[in-house]
Amino acid sequence: EVRQREFRFSLKRFLEFEVAAKAVFMLLLLAASGVFFFGARFFIADMNYLVAQNTQSTNSTIRIARTLEAVRLNPWQAEYKIFLSKLYLSRALGELTKPENFRDQEQISKDVQYAIAYTRGDILENQRIQGATELSKNRVAAWETLGAVYRDIKFAAGALDWGIRSFETAITLEPASAVLYTELGKLEVTKEEFEKAGEHFTKAVELKPDYVEAQFQLALLYEKEGDIAAALSEMREVSLRYPLYVDGGFQLGRLLYNAGEVQEAILQFEQVLQAAPNHSNALFALGVAYESQGRIEEALLEFEKVLQLNPGSQAVLQKLQELSQ
Repeated sequence: EVRQREFRFSLKRFLEFEVAAKAVFMLLLLAASGVFFFGARFFIADMNYLVAQNTQSTNSTIRIARTLEAVRLNPWQAEYKIFLSKLYLSRALGELTKPENFRDQEQISKDVQYAIAYTRGDILENQRIQGATELSKNRVAAWETLGAVYRDIKFAAGALDWGIRSFETAITLEPASAVLYTELGKLEVTKEEFEKAGEHFTKAVELKPDYVEAQFQLALLYEKEGDIAAALSEMREVSLRYPLYVDGGFQLGRLLYNAGEVQEAILQFEQVLQAAPNHSNALFALGVAYESQGRIEEALLEFEKVLQLNPGSQAVLQKLQELSQ
C-alpha cells in the first residue's frame, strides 16, 4: 500500500513570498490611507467652496476666506481659483465706487494683484500662486475671467493688451462664443482700434443674432466713428426689439438729444423711467432736456430726484444751484 504524503503549503518555507505579501499589504494600506486622506481634504474643500458660493454677496471677506481654504485644501482645482479671482476683483471694484477720500487704496491694489495671480499665476508675498490658466490651459472660463479682470482694471498700464490677449486665447478655445467676441471688441474700442472692434461685434451678431449686447455695442461704435445716422438706426433697432433693455433706451434718448431731436429724446427718457424709475442717468438727462426747453420747474424736480439717489453729487448740486438763481 502506497501512502500519499500530505502536502502543506506554508509561507514560512518561502521567505520571499512572506516579505512580498507584507509589502503588498503595506502598499495597499498606504494607498487606502492616501485615498481617505485626500478624499477627506477634497470633500472639505468642496464644502468650503459651496459655503462661499451660497453666502450673501455682501460678505466678501467671509466668501474670500472660505474659498482660500478650499484652495489650500485642493490647490489643483482651477474652478476654485476662477471663483476666488472674481471675488477679489468684485471687492476691489466695490471699493472703487466709494468717494476717493474713503477708498482703501492699499486694499484695492492687493485685491487686483490677487485677482490676477489666481488666474494668470504670480509670486506675491514670497509665495508662488499657480493660476487657473496654468492649471487648465484649455479651460475657456479661466481665460475669460482673466480677460474680465484686465477689462475692469483697464486704467492700469498694459492691462488692455493683456485683456485682449486673454479674450483672443479664449476665442481660440471656443470660437462660436458671441460673448467672447463682444468682450474683445469692447477692449479694442477702448484702444480706439475701431475697425477690429467692428469686425468682432459684427461676428458676435452673426453667431447670435439675438445677442442684444453685441448690437448695443455696435451702435455705440458707429457713434464713436462719427456715423450718427447709423448709430441712431442701430440703437432704434435695439430699443424696438428689446423694449425692456433700459440701457438701450437711455442711449437712444441720448443720441436723439445730441442730434437735436429733443422732444423725441424726452419721450424716450420717460419710457426708460417707466421701466426703471430710479435710473439716475435717465433722470439727469430728462432734467437737462427739460432745461433746454425752458421747463425749469420740471427740470428742478428731476435733478432733485437724482440728488436723492446720489447724495452729495457735485454735478447735480451745481445744476440745482444754477437753476434756482
